[in-house]
Amino acid sequence: DLHKAIRRQRQMCIRDRVYEERETLRELYEGLGQISEREQTYLLYRHGFTDDIGHTLIGTAIHFHLSEKRAKKLEGEAMDNLWLELPWWF
Repeated sequence: DLHKAIRRQRQMCIRDRVYEERETLRELYEGLGQISEREQTYLLYRHGFTDDIGHTLIGTAIHFHLSEKRAKKLEGEAMDNLWLELPWWF
């Protein structure tokens, strides 16, 4: 039946997307494990992994008692280091 085949195909697509998202998160956390604890903590907070709320640059700077300039520099360095650890970046 065509409807069953379409439903089966959708389920397979959903399973594939879930698998890819889990794999991406696993790789992301492995990459985070390779950068400094300070950088990990900063990025996890900034992008909402700790509380499900993405924080602004200035909000993150205030949280960590940094100047906005220093927070921006730390974020740039942390992102550079993280990208180098991600297998799908290359």
